[in-house]
Amino acid sequence: MENCEEKDKKPRLCPVCKQVIVGRSDKNFCSEACRNMYHNRKYSRLRHDFKAIDRILKRNYLILKSLINSGTRKTNIHDMVMMGYIPKYVTSIRQENKHNKILAFSESPLIYECYDICFRQNKWGEVEILGQRPLPVGTILALNNENIPDDGV
Repeated sequence: MENCEEKDKKPRLCPVCKQVIVGRSDKNFCSEACRNMYHNRKYSRLRHDFKAIDRILKRNYLILKSLINSGTRKTNIHDMVMMGYIPKYVTSIRQENKHNKILAFSESPLIYECYDICFRQNKWGEVEILGQRPLPVGTILALNNENIPDDGV
């Protein structure tokens, strides 16, 4: 005897290839390949964004590192931008607090960090590179020029 519900049910279709899904009632894809393809497509934009941001951070790091290696500790943000530096991409921002005083946010200079390189910038665009702080043991920072494309991203 046929169940009325089963007779009236429309076949479920795979969202990727549109084939009929056979098997368990909670199965969403016809195959592993379609399931993987669906999730790869879904998250590909997010991965692309992360890779683009990572390339920018690595480029910024290499620019700061080249300034340190050349002995430059003070420069102008405009000169850094001309080298390819993108100012809004840093790994952290913290407030400098001399002598543990509680200062208003506007009175306390900000320290910008790009990985392990610290610097500060004043309102006139002058940048002072404070140097590198030691990274925690076990941190691997794989940066070389081959990983940084010159595509403007």
